[in-house]
This record gives sequence, C-alpha cells and structure tokens, in this order.
Amino acid sequence: MYNDRIDKLIEGNRILFGKDTFAQITNYEIDISNKTGTLVHHEEGKTIHVQMDEPIDDLSDWDNCVYFDLTEDDSYGGTSKDYLENATIDSPDFGKFEKKEQD
Repeated sequence: MYNDRIDKLIEGNRILFGKDTFAQITNYEIDISNKTGTLVHHEEGKTIHVQMDEPIDDLSDWDNCVYFDLTEDDSYGGTSKDYLENATIDSPDFGKFEKKEQD
C-alpha cells in the first residue's frame, strides 16, 4: 500500500516536483522536474491527478494533468507513485512546500 503521506493528500494541495521527476505519457516519459501543480483528484488506493500550472503540450489530451498510479501492482496505469512520494507538498498537514522528512 502507498504511504501515509500520500493518503493525507487532498484536492487543492499544491505539489512541487523534485529533481529528476518524469511523468509517464502512454509509451514515453516527459520531464516535470521542479514544476508545480495542484491535486485535482484523489481516488484512495488507485490514482491521484495533478493538474500542472504551466501548459505542457504532451499533457494536452489529459487536461494538462499527470496521473499517478497508487496500486501495489501498478495496474491502474500512469506515473509511478515514487515520484509523488518524493515531491514537496504545500498543505495544512505539511506546511508551506515542506520537503518530505528524511528517514
């Protein structure tokens, strides 16, 4: 199961993607490193959708959203949840773009 940090995310949270972050687009990846977006959909245990702030041509067919797969077996499709786990979050639970605490 995905981690508690992802479970706490809600629609409206702001996301800042870190260095070396790539979004899966059908059969290729695009670089979304250091880009920001807003969480617009969270289906617990299945998927999270983040709408990017800047228009990205490769995302035009998906309303400029990156879809993250939260399933254990990656059966839902989309970008790996690992990139989301390493992102910086702006929310009441995490503070203003606070980085994930290092273990």
